[in-house]
Amino acid sequence: MSSLLIATATAAVAFSDFPGALSNRSTVEAAIDRGLIVELVVRCGSHAGMLTYSKVEKRFCDPALRCHARLADARRATCAGQ
Repeated sequence: MSSLLIATATAAVAFSDFPGALSNRSTVEAAIDRGLIVELVVRCGSHAGMLTYSKVEKRFCDPALRCHARLADARRATCAGQ
């Protein structure tokens, strides 16, 4: 049963994208699709932060579990909390 769960979780990744590798001006370092959720690694000056995007709710959520309609707002909250 546990191998089925691991296989299902592994198959849930539809794509990974690294826009930060193509442009120094990109605020998003990486996007990892996990099915209904996309994990985003964002630039915060000299460090990075992580937030999520819900495809169902169409909201970006920061690590403090506050959700925002816009990526810029979620990124600002994520970077301010570091």
